[in-house]
Amino acid sequence: MPRPEVVVIGGGPGGMMAALTLRRERRDMRVVLVERLDDDKFPRYHRMCGEGISRAGLDLIDIDYEPFIMNTITKAVEHWPEGIDIETAIDGFIIDRPKLLMSMRKEFLDLGGEVVHGALEEIDATGPKVRMRVSDHTFMTSDHVIAADGARSIVREKVFGQGIDLIWTEQYVLDQRTEDDKIEFFYDAKYGGGYRWSFPNGDRTRIGFPKGTEPAPDGHVEVHRRAIPVGQVRTIVGNNVCLVGDAAGQVNPITFGGVRMALTAGWMAAEAIANDDIMSYHSRWCSSPYADPVFKKGYDLICKMDN
Repeated sequence: MPRPEVVVIGGGPGGMMAALTLRRERRDMRVVLVERLDDDKFPRYHRMCGEGISRAGLDLIDIDYEPFIMNTITKAVEHWPEGIDIETAIDGFIIDRPKLLMSMRKEFLDLGGEVVHGALEEIDATGPKVRMRVSDHTFMTSDHVIAADGARSIVREKVFGQGIDLIWTEQYVLDQRTEDDKIEFFYDAKYGGGYRWSFPNGDRTRIGFPKGTEPAPDGHVEVHRRAIPVGQVRTIVGNNVCLVGDAAGQVNPITFGGVRMALTAGWMAAEAIANDDIMSYHSRWCSSPYADPVFKKGYDLICKMDN
């Protein structure tokens, strides 16, 4: 079997967008997606977010996403100390993220992409080709790697030697309905630069906040915990490897929104490799508004504020 030109590590929004874009644009390339979660664990893991995204973000995928919309969101309400409330009109959705990702994976497979289940354990990018070991027994060599392996990225650590600041959050699913078209954010100094959120989720409600800042709400039926990166990493391309999504810290540190950013980064990385110019991903991302340092500066200021 021929060596894959591209291996994508991680089947979340960034990795799945990258893999699908490559198969759409370069049918001559063998693209392998490595996913550590089996089909039972994958849906639960990817429910561990608010699942909110703008219409413009979903349009990037270029698929029929109507079947995956759980709520249509028309307004965001921010609640600040001293009774200050700010309402903003928005055009977005709460999606069923696992089902959306599985639909993208199906198209990827239909276009000739390949999926390998297993966890990345070793990666060596010091030579002309990138060598990997997946789950003890699978060895692969590829021309390029797109690493979308999450906030605690093994690739970021082993290839780029970079860490990242993380905020651990908790989310609770309540078996009660809230306003279908509104997402809410509650700011307070106790959240340490973060916030408490309340999102509709079909007929249920999701409430979350930085870990340890509030007790668990009564009557919850699910608990989710995940790490959110704060601050983008300095280097996202090197040695034929690029980082996308949470692995690159591509999360807005004020809103903590990362799905649209991951989709955009996955698309940019795939375009760069499809055009045989992997370094152009770095320059394109860094010149985009998503990479503007003003967001991290804003987050740092909020962290220092009292009520």
